[in-house]
This record gives sequence, structure tokens and C-alpha cells, in this order.
Amino acid sequence: MSQIDYSDPGTGNYVASPSLVKLSDGTLLASDDYGPLHPDIGTTRVFRSTDQGATWSQTATLEGQYWSTLFEHNGAVYLLGTDTGLGSIVIRKSTDGGLTWSAASVLYQETSGKQYHCAPTPVLNVNGRLYKGFEELNQWGMWAFVVSVPETADLMDPANWTKSNQSDVNLYIEGNAVIGPDGQVWDVLRRSVINRAGIYKLGADNKTFTKYGEFDMPGGDVKFTIRYDSVSGKYIALVNEHTDYNVTQNNQRNVLSLIYSTDLVHWTRGKLLIQEDENLSWADSVAKVGFQYVDWQFDGDDLIYVSRTSYNGANSKHNANRMTFHRLDDFRNALQPASLVGDYSFNGRTEDDSAQGNHPIRVGTSGYADGKSGQAIVMDGTDYLDMHYMIGNEIANADAVSVSVWINPSQMPAAGTRYDILGTRIDGAQEGLELSIDSNAVRLGARSDKADAYQSKSVAFNSPNEWHHVVGVVDYKNKSIKLYLDKVEQSPGGTFSFSRNDYRRYSPTQEDRIGGNPGGGSNFVGRLDELKIYRKALTESEIDSLYDHVNAGSQGVPGKAVLSDDNGDDTGIEDGNYNIHMNLWWGNNGKTYKLYENDVLIDTKTLSDHSPNAQSTVTSVTYRMNGTYRYYAELTNAYGTTRSDVLTVTVTDAAPAKPVLAQDNWDGGGNFNVTMNMWWGTNGTTYRLYENDVLIDTKELTAQTPNAQSAVTAIRGRQNGTYTYRCELSNYAGTTSGDMMTVQVTSGG
Repeated sequence: MSQIDYSDPGTGNYVASPSLVKLSDGTLLASDDYGPLHPDIGTTRVFRSTDQGATWSQTATLEGQYWSTLFEHNGAVYLLGTDTGLGSIVIRKSTDGGLTWSAASVLYQETSGKQYHCAPTPVLNVNGRLYKGFEELNQWGMWAFVVSVPETADLMDPANWTKSNQSDVNLYIEGNAVIGPDGQVWDVLRRSVINRAGIYKLGADNKTFTKYGEFDMPGGDVKFTIRYDSVSGKYIALVNEHTDYNVTQNNQRNVLSLIYSTDLVHWTRGKLLIQEDENLSWADSVAKVGFQYVDWQFDGDDLIYVSRTSYNGANSKHNANRMTFHRLDDFRNALQPASLVGDYSFNGRTEDDSAQGNHPIRVGTSGYADGKSGQAIVMDGTDYLDMHYMIGNEIANADAVSVSVWINPSQMPAAGTRYDILGTRIDGAQEGLELSIDSNAVRLGARSDKADAYQSKSVAFNSPNEWHHVVGVVDYKNKSIKLYLDKVEQSPGGTFSFSRNDYRRYSPTQEDRIGGNPGGGSNFVGRLDELKIYRKALTESEIDSLYDHVNAGSQGVPGKAVLSDDNGDDTGIEDGNYNIHMNLWWGNNGKTYKLYENDVLIDTKTLSDHSPNAQSTVTSVTYRMNGTYRYYAELTNAYGTTRSDVLTVTVTDAAPAKPVLAQDNWDGGGNFNVTMNMWWGTNGTTYRLYENDVLIDTKELTAQTPNAQSAVTAIRGRQNGTYTYRCELSNYAGTTSGDMMTVQVTSGG
């Protein structure tokens, strides 16, 4: 994370409406609104980064620009928005990478009875046109529509733009233009109802604007940005997920999550990205913290995003004091239902080994001792792990929750008392999910809603000073609570009447804890090991695996891993996209795998220990430039670390193969087509065509190396003369230029 912009709330000026674009040369540009809440004239500030977002410098302050989206088109950068809050629709252009900007061109002028509204939502380039969602405010309300322009037109000329008809109801704002599953342009819009969004479809005439429907969408009541990932075939949005249903629509912004869909109608939560970590009360967290109005872009296998951030000194969640930049590595790993949301091995540390980063604060100093696998955390009756509100946020809206842990109590609780293993609150001090040991039993209790009666299952347990594996599964959707002891389900069955099919969380006043009760006391006495929290119902086979892999266990340092690669094996081209395979053929297994590239850590995975059986994993390496790369792996378990030998991989074909131009001007006329073909080799992602050394066309391409690529540019209205054409194919690794082609126009006009 890096900070792009900051404003002291005491000045009365705030940061809003962040937008982000990655230029074809790799430069990042970000913009935001700066000033009071309701300015007479809008102000946009533009920032630039040339080091992948690590540092930023301000390049421009633009008066009369507001609520604007940055985008690149045909070698220029544009800002499209309004001139102030509820004003005219305006656009500006930069031809030097965002350093200097043109004056604003007014595309649609406000009048006394008609003003325009928008947010930094995407400018969609599809089917030969650019599209962007807006709204019109008049005396009858706010009405959504889409503006569009041919991709070959002058974007600064208002005459080239087309405005669609308006929505039939005034319920939706801040629309996202996106190509729908049916190939039409859809406008997906925010609705001021919790977890709802509306969709309109734009007709082929770019005028007809028809309501498709209103649908459930997590976080649909606060501005979001949707883009389509052609690699996975999924739509992605970053949203403010509701984890507190006491809070009304638009008013919880302290949690940011990634959701995805294959059809823009049915959405799945993939990953919680950010939650408040200032150790505020939950009420203050909701009131003062916001990661909101996020705009984002693809960056290879990563997803980069900017946030209007209220944090560490903001006077409210809405009035942001920062714009921050973030990167989600390997984002496609998050395009699956969230599963493991907390993983605590307790091997001399309390950090979370899952991908979520839910690191607790340890209270107490009892240390660590021999565990069931490696080391375990020691609890003396005063220790606990403060989880803030992380567990509750992670399991909110889940249709099932599971907890797996190895326990070794040094004594059983006295009659009428208990040891808490894990506890979270659903509302106030009301129990949400609890796993504990009573004087002669293990108990799992839960609610699906604050209105539910507390429901629990207890099974007999009286085994101090012994290791036992406990798994609790609460399935709200299927109305069940299950407890497993050493992989055997105890007291199967039971009737449970959860009122909801998911976990609906509200406003807790006590923080989540491991090894203690959120309200204080009931601290665990003994050792805990291998605690895992899941946002799903574990299956019996998964429970068996959790038990068996710890029971098997290594008896010494890991064996030595062997690395191999498949660079060029799939296509015959050493193109910078390949896999590094790690194999341990036999011996003590590792629990953690780390891969280093040129002595820099690039991947970490948690592995299952099935010693002495073979162990393997794969790291996907993408978007490497031409060059030589050295890899080595480390396998670590409780006994130590073993390093592999070095593997060297050489990348020679990362940049696109050479394109070839052709033309069909057989009659010498002024209308003809120029065709680019790249017959075989590394693909490009951007095509550019130059006429007499002037850029006249840019197209985004889909890379499917090593297949052929082609693009066609229609040339129209050329006068008699000689025209030279040259094309370029670009990708992340560079640009390859084709040979010059000359066309003679002899009968133009």
C-alpha cells in the first residue's frame, strides 16, 4: 500500500472520487477530487507513478473537473466527468502522459432544470465505440443513461457523442458500462438498498435503454467498479461488503471485498481485501473508517486499485483524508469462494498463514512448547489472542463456518466454568459463534441472526494432558451443527432452527478472541495447535485429511526439493510465462514452501505434511522480460529449513513477434483497408497503426500465444498521394515494429 494524496480534515478539504489508469508505457496515473464537500467549481488533482505505484508525484490541478474517470485512448489520456457537483459533462485530453491537459470541452451543458451526475466508473471500449454511464438530475429525480462515441472520432468534439434514452425509474446511480454475457452493453448501477443493484441494457442503436432487472449484489448500495476478465471469464467488482446489518444502506464502508460473477446477476464473495485495524471500537470503526469508491485496473496477474480512504484521523467515513494505492497479487486466486480465512500453526509465532492476513495481538507471555505438529501456543489461564473484529467480518454472510484445532488442556475446567477456544459476537455482547470446553464436554454454539435463540451441541470430553483434534461445523443453510473428535462425528443429528441461511452479523461491542471469551475470562489453560477457521462446511474427507496429515508428521528437517520448469514446453516459445515445479520425491515433508527468484521471495505456500510420501507444488510465473532468472526453493517445518539447488530459466521471446502489413487498395482509391497479421509467435496485447508516422489507430488484442493475430484498420477519404504505414505490436515486455508499407492513392477524392 502507498499513499497518493492526503488532506488534513481540519482544513475542511477532503479527498474523493479516485480514478486509476495504467498507460501503455507502464506509467500509472491516479486522480481525485480535492476540496470542500460541495464546491462551486470542482477541482481534480492528477498524480503520476513510474515505479509501479511505490511513489507518486502530483502533476496537475484542474479547475472545473469533477467526479472524473481517467482512461487512455489512441495514445492520449482523457478525463471524463462533470465540471462540478451536478454540472455539465466535460472531457479533457493530455498528449504527454498526464503532465499537461487541454481546456475542458463541454459535451452536454447543464441548464437551470437539468444537471449531470456521475462517478469514476469505467469507460468501456467495445464494438468500435466508447461508453460511459451518467445520470441526469431534474425536478423529477435522478435518471440514468449512457453516452457513447465512435472509437475513431475526435472525443473532444461534442457533435460526435450520442446520449441514450434515460432510465424509466429514478432509483439508480453511478452506472458501470460493461459488455454483457449476450454481447450487448449493460449498465450496472448502484441502488440505495442494502446489497441491491439494477441493470439496464443499451440497444444496438446506442439510444434504446431498457431495464433488465434488479438483483442481489453484495455492496451494491455504495459505488463500485466492474470489469470483465477475459482470462477467467468472470466479472469482478470491489465492493463495501455489509458485515453489520444494524447499519443502514450506504453507511458501512470499513470493509472492502472482492466479488465475482459469470453473468452480472449472481455474485460470489471471493476475498476480503481490507478491514479496519486501528483498534477502534466497532461503532467508531463504522463511523470513522472507509475504504470506498474504489477504482481498479488489471496489471498482468495482479489487480491494482485506488481507494478514497478515511483512516487514522478522518472525521467521518464519508469525508476521506487520503487516497491510497493497493495491489492484489495473483488476483485470479481470489476468483473462488473464500474458504480458509484464518490459519494459525503457532510454530513460535501467532501470525495468520492464510492469504487473509488476520494477524492477532497476543495478550500474555506464556510462550510456546512442543505441539502436535512442531510447536504449540501455551495458554496459562490469562493469555488470549485479540482478533479485533476480524473473525466476525470474515464469516459475515457465510452460509457455513468450520473451526479445526488440536487441543491439549492441562486440566479440565471446574464445574460451572469453561475454557474458550474461539469466540465472536453477532451483536453487542450477544454470542455469535463459540467453540469451548466445559468441565466435561466440548461445546459448539451459534446463531444465524441476532433474533435467533442460542443453539449448541455438546459432546463428552474429559482428557487433560492429551492431544485431541476437534472440528466444529455450523451449517446455517442446511440447519446443522456438527462436532468431530479425532475425525469421528460425535452425537450425529439434532434439530437446529437457524432463521437464516447465512451468518448475519450486526454491531458487536466485544472483540473476537482466540483462547478467551470476548467478554473477558474463560481463558484456556493448556496448549492449542494448528487452529484453522473456514468460511464453509468442511467435508468428512477434509476433516480426515486435517487429522491424518498432522498425525503423520515429519520427524526431522525437510528433504531436499528439486526444481524444474516448463518454459517453452507448451508453445515452443520461451515467452516469459511458465511454471516452476517443486518436487520432493521422498522424505520428511515441509509445511511451508518459499520460492525465490533472483534472491527475491516471490511465492509462499502452506503444504500438507504426509511424510515420508512425495510432496509437490507449482508456482506460476508470468510476464517476465527477456533475461535470465535464477530460482531456488526452501522447504520448512518445525525442525528447520532445507534449500534446493538453483534452477536457471532463460526468457528470449517475451516481446511480440514481428507483424506484417497488407492492404487491399487495388483500384488506387482513397478508401481501403490495412490489415495486420502476426502469423505465429508471442502475441501482443495492443496494436497501433501509424500513417506517415502519425498514430491513427489503436486496438486492444487478446493474447493467445502462439496463435496468429490480426487486426484491420479502415482507411477512408484519402486524397491522391503516397501514404506510408507502419504497425506495432506491444505487450508487457516491449514493442515490436513491422516493416514499412507504402500505398499509392491515385483516384482519391
